[in-house]
Amino acid sequence: MILPFLYYLGDLKKSPIDRTIYGLGIPIVTFGALSLPIIDYYGGFLSWLKGTFLDRASWDITNGHISLADVSQISTPWGWFMNIHPFWMGFHFYATTNPFIMLLWPILTIIVILMKEKNLIFTSMWAWTEWLGFLMVYFLGNHTLFSFYVTDFSPVVDVFVAVSMIYLVDKLVLRQERKSSLQGSSNIENGDNDGNNKSF
Repeated sequence: MILPFLYYLGDLKKSPIDRTIYGLGIPIVTFGALSLPIIDYYGGFLSWLKGTFLDRASWDITNGHISLADVSQISTPWGWFMNIHPFWMGFHFYATTNPFIMLLWPILTIIVILMKEKNLIFTSMWAWTEWLGFLMVYFLGNHTLFSFYVTDFSPVVDVFVAVSMIYLVDKLVLRQERKSSLQGSSNIENGDNDGNNKSF
């Protein structure tokens, strides 16, 4: 989540020093301080790093979570957009995705970027960094991903799509009202001119 956080922070803090302190320094110091008991339990920083982060990261980028032959259960990050091979949960339940919402997500992302709507860009980036993380994991070697991983970022996508649609409709309504108002003003002016011309 560091990328969307730094993006959001960049909008609040203009100084590079402030961004470094608030964006990296304080989070690292806080996380490190809270981790001291665990680091001590592992017997030092390197042992802790190897036994936690590196161990989990190596597990994440390897196959073996399911047999590669079980293709009907395995899905890819790009396959999630079209609900390809949803994971079978048992009892006729599948971890399906919603292609309508998933496809609206990239389309609306491009639109809000073009419209320079910072809050919506930030919200979309939050979800995209999660998806890109799964994409990176796939290309680093883990080809046993599942559709239910979408739950890691789907709540953010749902909120982004809903709010973006409301934002766009609101913009269109305001534009239409402004256009009608200008036309009304123009008609009034033309009416006055016509009246003035007739009186002469």
